This record gives sequence, structure tokens and C-alpha cells, in this order.
Amino acid sequence: MLKLAGCLIVKDDSELIPLSKAVNSIAPYMDGVFITSTGKEVSMIRVYCEKNNLHYSHKDWTKDFSATRNFNFDQAVAHDSYDYLIWIDCDDLLIGGQYLRKVAEDAKTNH
Repeated sequence: MLKLAGCLIVKDDSELIPLSKAVNSIAPYMDGVFITSTGKEVSMIRVYCEKNNLHYSHKDWTKDFSATRNFNFDQAVAHDSYDYLIWIDCDDLLIGGQYLRKVAEDAKTNH
């Protein structure tokens, strides 16, 4: 079966509300959701991840967004074998997620 991982980066607890909206838009369609925080005040994000069965990691901000994104992706890759990693920003909403698995399956079949 095709496996999809949702990947998001969040700064700190000040972004918890948009993060929760983003997660709610993507989680129903994912086999795993991976959150990486970069800030110092992240206790509420940790609790949120624990309560919602999300994979949490932390990487100190180094002013290199691509390094942080790759670290976030590495968490998913190290945890399990996923066919696709789906990236959204923590203030984005996934619209049409119900079609995502079919699109991914078609992409894998026609690759």
C-alpha cells in the first residue's frame, strides 16, 4: 500500500494555532505527520504533537531553511518507508486532500 508522510516546520508556540489548522487539513490523508520546531519556546507544540500522535523533532534555527526542511524530511525517512513526502508550511491549508492518495498512486504507477 502507498504510504504518504506529511512534513511541516514550525517556529515556536506562537504558531500553534496555524499549525493545528494545517495539521487538521493534512493529517486525515497521511500515514504519518512529522513536525520540526526551530524556536526556543516549544512546550505547547510538544504536547500538541503527543496528544495527536504526531512525530515531533527539534532543530535549532541556523538561518538555513533548506537545511531545516531536509532535517524534517529525514525524520520521516528514518522513521518508516514512505513513498511520498508531502510538504506544507505551518500556515497553509491542504484543499482537496481526498484526491491526494489517488494522485500519488497514479504518479507511482505511471512513473
